[in-house]
Amino acid sequence: MKVNTDRSFTAIHQFSESLGNAIDAKDAYTERHSLEVAEISRILALSLGPDAKTADIIHIAGHLHDIGKIGIPDSILHKNGKLTHTEWQAVRRHPQIGAAILRPVSEIADAGICEMVLHHHERYDGQGYPHGCRGEAIPPGARIIAVADSLSAMTGLRPYRPAKTFDEAVREIIRCSGTQFDPEIVRVLSEHRDRIRQTLFSIGGKNMSEKFQIESRISRGNLHLRPKGDFDGISAWELLNCIHGSCDRSGKVFIDTSHLHNLCPFGCNTFRCGLNFSLIPGERIFFKGKKGFNIAPGGCRVLVSSKSKEDRCSGNCANCSCGTGKNSHTLKKEDYRNEAIGYEVYAGQSGRNDHSGKSCR
Repeated sequence: MKVNTDRSFTAIHQFSESLGNAIDAKDAYTERHSLEVAEISRILALSLGPDAKTADIIHIAGHLHDIGKIGIPDSILHKNGKLTHTEWQAVRRHPQIGAAILRPVSEIADAGICEMVLHHHERYDGQGYPHGCRGEAIPPGARIIAVADSLSAMTGLRPYRPAKTFDEAVREIIRCSGTQFDPEIVRVLSEHRDRIRQTLFSIGGKNMSEKFQIESRISRGNLHLRPKGDFDGISAWELLNCIHGSCDRSGKVFIDTSHLHNLCPFGCNTFRCGLNFSLIPGERIFFKGKKGFNIAPGGCRVLVSSKSKEDRCSGNCANCSCGTGKNSHTLKKEDYRNEAIGYEVYAGQSGRNDHSGKSCR
């Protein structure tokens, strides 16, 4: 890279990170995406053997890979449904737009970053875009970014599909080895999956655990989460990160607790405290199922089935008045847009595990 000083290189890196953040800020669903791609790309590059400076260049290209989306209308980028042919063709232009934006910056162009941005949607089998390059004809940095981009995208929530878990995303990339992705890069991803998992988890907002998983989807602006597995302190932080990273600023959050088990008291308390100090109003957070009583802080709502006696609170809980009916009511269709028909709602307790065992039968 033709950079006169280390100070100039640092400035370019900082500038590139800022541009990546600016693009991500256009869409709440892609928040932190460019940072994730940059970090994954650097790990893959270093593991493949290039020198540290080359890995840093690929890292910068990761920050900038989607800069061309600045030229795509927000109405297309934020569309919930399937894109029309014309809209898809517009999206496919973003690598060329990005390369054109960056080319006037000589130090970026001389480093080959423009070519990495231009070709990061090429496929190893030649079926990608914009030029249909195949195999070794695709710049190495672009092949690395293609894997990192797909991993970050698949583990991120989108308005048109739920997020995959880390392991599901890695399996999909392995399945596409030799067709969409460079087999050597896929091999390195598989070998260093634990390090990459930890890197993504440290960035936040995603479920990286093998024993604890979170299924998520968006419906009518509301976030629906279905956590599964043991609920301990780490699980609590993963669920909190998922809520804070994916929740629409005006939508509601529905958390299905029916697949949680081994609820650790520390994990429950950690989650309650985390939500208490969050900026999301408690009245916008709903826990489906009686296990919600274990993790719901004061002000949140717990939904239990109005058709099943087993899922109803007995009213015998300590410091609980929901059995009197004064703090509960049957949800109506117009209340929550069909999200909770057939449930009754109770206020969560203030940081106490007052609903458990025999008291909720």
